[in-house]
Amino acid sequence: MPKDWQAVLPGSSGTTFYVGGNDAMVSVYDATRNTIVNEYNVDTPVAIMRRSRLLCCASPSGEVVLRDPYSLKAEHRLAAHMGAISDIDVSGNLLVTCGFSQRCVRPPPSVYAAPSNTESSVAV
Repeated sequence: MPKDWQAVLPGSSGTTFYVGGNDAMVSVYDATRNTIVNEYNVDTPVAIMRRSRLLCCASPSGEVVLRDPYSLKAEHRLAAHMGAISDIDVSGNLLVTCGFSQRCVRPPPSVYAAPSNTESSVAV
């Protein structure tokens, strides 16, 4: 069971939630039973999650992994920012991220958004 949940996203049933954190695990939590019903080992920590056709998982390293919502298998990987991602949003096939760069000792926020197409996994 994850100890440091950072990202919570409602599941399709209305009573389940996807939860993730720094331990590179995504769990499915059932609120009616108050228990974890499934756990998935993923290869990167999950800081933020959003859902479109795929489950969009942003990591603290600046990468966005697009996962199948049922198996949580990685379908696509996008290198969105050189530093951490502070937020993401997805609408249809358009994914927009906001994050940090690695230009200084203390990374400033990027002054641009990084839009990507989730179908072709390319920057727009």
